[in-house]
Amino acid sequence: MFGFANTFAQDVEKETLTPTGDTFVRSSAADNKYGDKDALEIWTAADGTDFVGLMSFSLPEKEGYEVKSAKLVLHTERVKGDRKITIYPFGYAIDEGDDTYNTQKDNIAAAREETPLVADAELNGQGGKAFFDDIADEYKNIEAWTTEFDITDYVAGIGSGDVNLMFTHNGEKGQEVKVYTKEAGDVTMKDGVTVFNGEDLVPELVVEYAPIDGTVDKET
Repeated sequence: MFGFANTFAQDVEKETLTPTGDTFVRSSAADNKYGDKDALEIWTAADGTDFVGLMSFSLPEKEGYEVKSAKLVLHTERVKGDRKITIYPFGYAIDEGDDTYNTQKDNIAAAREETPLVADAELNGQGGKAFFDDIADEYKNIEAWTTEFDITDYVAGIGSGDVNLMFTHNGEKGQEVKVYTKEAGDVTMKDGVTVFNGEDLVPELVVEYAPIDGTVDKET
């Protein structure tokens, strides 16, 4: 028989994407570039000092499929202060090799006027510590420093092309949060024993696709 329509679990496809670009920019060094750093430093102090994270993914086009779910997976490098991060849609090109605070200043201000995708969500990790500090045993695993964010509606609305994100955190100097970038390398904790592979610390956008009409024709 030909053209028999059934819904199969295997019809759902999953893509795990890593950033095409990620960087942070800072108002206190507004012409400096930070696209080669292994972590995004993110905080905005009451005095106006501004460290903003930017990240971009390239969403493939999948004809006949639609986005069913999309989650952003971040790995914390350091959490200080209230540990809360806000994620905005960022409707502007991100160029980690050339971006500075001055090149993105107006775009950052405009993005802050948008409704956040995620507002004041707490990053996982041991408070006041960095990944490689002397930390408690229960934090000596990657899962304890991993946070997932559901951004399905935003990604589904884009469909294919660039998915650009902006990260902010409100806190005084020294109360910043940091998340690993695609440049993350292997990390050995202070105990000298616990080692994590840099590839496991890289941010991910995990996207699941389903057939648009819920079925796929199968030949039997």
